[in-house]
Amino acid sequence: MELLQIRHPTGAAARTRLIAFPHAGGDTVMFRDWRKLLAPEIELAAVRLPGRGTRIDEPLPRDLMALAEDIAAGLVPNLPPSWGLFGHSFGAILAFEVARILVERWKRSPDYLIVSASEPPQNSWNPRPQMHQLDEEAFLDHVLNMGGVPAEIQPHREILDIISPIIRADIQSLETYRYREGPLLDVPTLVLGGREDGRVRKDHMVDWTRVVAGKSHLRIFSGGHFYYHDHLREVMAFLKEWILQQLS
Repeated sequence: MELLQIRHPTGAAARTRLIAFPHAGGDTVMFRDWRKLLAPEIELAAVRLPGRGTRIDEPLPRDLMALAEDIAAGLVPNLPPSWGLFGHSFGAILAFEVARILVERWKRSPDYLIVSASEPPQNSWNPRPQMHQLDEEAFLDHVLNMGGVPAEIQPHREILDIISPIIRADIQSLETYRYREGPLLDVPTLVLGGREDGRVRKDHMVDWTRVVAGKSHLRIFSGGHFYYHDHLREVMAFLKEWILQQLS
């Protein structure tokens, strides 16, 4: 797989680069409004995954670890002096595994890791029904109930039919992923979540401390799985403050 497309500004004042991974089915547009709220100290690099946007002709990835390997190999030649990783939901597990690969294979450790709306990787398997195996109507019902599809798109079935296979492939890669035991990731870690998120158990979110050795902080905002939609400025202000604290 070719080097993943990364879009980032060239802000000379930036102290660090935040490399961000979207939720299942997401693309770089998810982070469109984040850049100006994090600038100028934090430069945002949004990763575009295969099968979407300008990479629409590439096969959709269905193996999370294979995808993480490709991402890490693509990132390592161009990492700046200071950098960190952010991932939301599916993207949180992807960011965690990319970090582990970069540390284990290239001895390149991020300055910080931010995981959002995700139980820790050791909880990746659970007995609940697998979303990616649902029929199309049931699958779309679950996706829409989670709140990740903009309201203006939901009535348009022709658009849902286009994005549904992308979301299903990402969820399949997450639901078939299995955590492998290994050294704890020695990186300061911020765990974010929504108080009304019906998919991620808050009492499990503290278990991220079992896979990271660096200092960790848990912050819960009001809202559901996509809590930041209604609190973007508040979330970005907190995220920015926390990142800069890790660099001081």
